[in-house]
Amino acid sequence: MHFPKIILGGFIVFLVPFSSFCQEDATSGELSSMVVVETRSPQRLSQASPWVTIISSEDLIDRQIYSLADALRTIPGLAVVRSGQVGGQTSLFSRGAKSNHVTFLLDGRKLNGGFSGQYNLGHLGMDGFSGLEVLRGSASTLYGSEGAGGAVMLRSGQLPGKGVASNMGLSGGAYGTFRGDLRTAFREQAWSGNLGFSGTTTENDRPNADYKNVFGSFKLARALPDGWSIDLVGMGYDADMGVPGSLSFPSSSDSQENEQFLLSPGVSGGGDNWSMQFIYSHSSDEIVNAIGRNRETDVLHGDQVDALWTWDAMDALSLTVGGNYYEQHFNREGGAVDNGLNNLAGFGLLAFSFAEGSQVTAGLRQEDYSIYGGQTTGTVFARQELVDGVALFGRYSESFAVPTGNDLWGWGGNVNLMPEEIKSWEVGFRFGKDGTTRGSVSCFSSKYENLIEYWDPDGDWIGIMKNIDKAETGGLELSLVRTLTQAWQVRSGYTYLDARKNDGSRLVRRPRHTFSVAVDYQGEKANGGFEWLSVSDRVDFALAEGEDYVVARLYGSYELSSSLSIFGRVENLFDEEYEEVDGFPALGIGAFGGLRYSF
Repeated sequence: MHFPKIILGGFIVFLVPFSSFCQEDATSGELSSMVVVETRSPQRLSQASPWVTIISSEDLIDRQIYSLADALRTIPGLAVVRSGQVGGQTSLFSRGAKSNHVTFLLDGRKLNGGFSGQYNLGHLGMDGFSGLEVLRGSASTLYGSEGAGGAVMLRSGQLPGKGVASNMGLSGGAYGTFRGDLRTAFREQAWSGNLGFSGTTTENDRPNADYKNVFGSFKLARALPDGWSIDLVGMGYDADMGVPGSLSFPSSSDSQENEQFLLSPGVSGGGDNWSMQFIYSHSSDEIVNAIGRNRETDVLHGDQVDALWTWDAMDALSLTVGGNYYEQHFNREGGAVDNGLNNLAGFGLLAFSFAEGSQVTAGLRQEDYSIYGGQTTGTVFARQELVDGVALFGRYSESFAVPTGNDLWGWGGNVNLMPEEIKSWEVGFRFGKDGTTRGSVSCFSSKYENLIEYWDPDGDWIGIMKNIDKAETGGLELSLVRTLTQAWQVRSGYTYLDARKNDGSRLVRRPRHTFSVAVDYQGEKANGGFEWLSVSDRVDFALAEGEDYVVARLYGSYELSSSLSIFGRVENLFDEEYEEVDGFPALGIGAFGGLRYSF
């Protein structure tokens, strides 16, 4: 496979003209205190609900986290499950919802979920982004079918002032691992932009488990007169890996190749009390599986047109209206699958503040699917400040999720599947400001009709995708951040999740207890930290009991000069032997280190 040429062209456009310019004292820019994922329009983080989390790129670089999947691991309410080692199939369960129930976006552009709808989370990097915003719980009113369990918004980085800022890193370590990355951002008169690029290779520690990934993203923007602007956003990766199989059914020669890209131009503008945005996106996801003598290629092409208009009628009233047309085409080499799916949607969101510190928001969405007809969803959200620094939030939502290409036409596929329907509620507190202690507490519950699950009553892996009559998930999320001193901080999170089918049996791979705690140090020249994650009480397919496990990591860096730093980390610090998926062992202890140069 060849990495998309348009992405490489974007890298060259950025590197050649700007890397040699003199630069002002500017960093890559922290994630703004304004978030957009919850309302699709900017709102202050202090007004966002407890089920919104933001993480800046600076935080991820300090913690030496380079993949989106690893960035999500310690967020309360989320469970990341990887089949084995680096590059293995990675699933996300948001409050018990599946990966294809969470939509992933880059600056408002929907990423390609692929044939399986799981977004191939094991391959998505974080290079070139200023950070991410995560919304847990129902978001179908804003994002449609794939927002039933939440949304993850990646945001492109930009400089706060004029100039150019770049840095590059080289690292290596255990299991034959080598990684190189480059990040550049600039702002000059009407032009601004950024790029991120990385290459990763590792052997892992099992036979036939080699993994290689080239990842990149870019954004180029130009300001126009009268408050308008245009931009071009791109992202892509090319991943090749061996498929070692499970311990019970190992493979010595199976492999997988995965190529994905997104290319999206957009225009936006606004006035004193209104704003508009128009986006076109084209995306492609291609997976080639070579299993034994069989070679199978699955391709999903997606095209989307999206429009959004926001009007602040007065201080107490705002209206957001949007619409989109999305077309998908599924193809399996040889003509085994050649099908399409499209939908036309429109939504509105009305927010009203009837008193200081109080707000009620109501939304409605109507979609028309080429296969499944009309689908209507709605949501009601309320916020009430109780005392200074403490606010109460509540939300009720109705969602739906259509089957993925893999559900319909893949292994165990069933063309008679019906869309899933979900009714959800949550209530929570957010407390603290920018002082020493901040935190949140949330309770949530979702009831599913026609939940799609793999049905294999005999446990012989000859099953079928099936609509379960009913299922229910519910639980509790806790998060706490405590600033001890100017340099030291402690952060922790806990999730209790009960996810069951209507017959009382557990939904697989949803841990009942997930707990994390971390200690971070940020000094004048050195920074570092320790993270600890505990996962317990799980079941896997065929009701195999998932083992409990505790993994820890240690990381740190030291500034040798104003432009050069050294960094290192130890993964699985206590050499825990564990399997996130039954029969697929995770990596043992591993040490990694490298250098980063800023220019």
